[in-house]
Amino acid sequence: MQLIFSDPEAALRDNMKGVFDDVGLRPFVGLGSAEAMNIEFRNEANDLQSAVTVRFYATVSDEGEPGWRLAGMDVDHFTRDQFARSGWTYDYDDNERDEHFFTEGAKEAFEIIEEAVRNAFVLKIGDTHEKHTSNYDFQKAWETVEEVVHSEFRGVRIACSRVEGCDSYSFSDPFGREWRLGFNGGWATLFCGEKELEGFGAHDLDKMWSVLKAHLSETFDFELGGGFAP
Repeated sequence: MQLIFSDPEAALRDNMKGVFDDVGLRPFVGLGSAEAMNIEFRNEANDLQSAVTVRFYATVSDEGEPGWRLAGMDVDHFTRDQFARSGWTYDYDDNERDEHFFTEGAKEAFEIIEEAVRNAFVLKIGDTHEKHTSNYDFQKAWETVEEVVHSEFRGVRIACSRVEGCDSYSFSDPFGREWRLGFNGGWATLFCGEKELEGFGAHDLDKMWSVLKAHLSETFDFELGGGFAP
């Protein structure tokens, strides 16, 4: 007897081609473990991914038959939330999951997977989608950014944009200064015009509040003939 993985990716691709053509997704081997192979469903551009994951476990077999009776499927729940009063969205993880186990073999598995793939949430991933972020820290920061900016400059419009791959909040203050808070992964950086002022961990909302407050509150120096510090 030997411990084997069958090829569930090929089996899904061969038996469910019409389904995948309809939804624009394909099965791909994702991150798994020594005991299990994860099959995910993504588009060719790798910027859309189904919330469905098939878990195919190593099986003990004499003949090398696919172990569909030991396979299972997870369907995670997400909500696409709008934020920042700008039409931008973020796919929020609801921390809910439906689990299924295939007990009758491949035919039953294909039927259950088809229904799930046709109906499950499809996440936008990466930074290629217009007005959509995959950066949790960026969307989480909105309320802090809005609170501090409007405490200094009431009514100023805060825009969302993507600058050189970094999702950013930007605005102009009443004195004509151009501000941008850019998010590069887990790091946030505040700019005034082209000048980089300060960076910090994007998850730290207290630090974000204090950095924004300190720099935005700097005032125009009329006695020295104009200009701002810094």
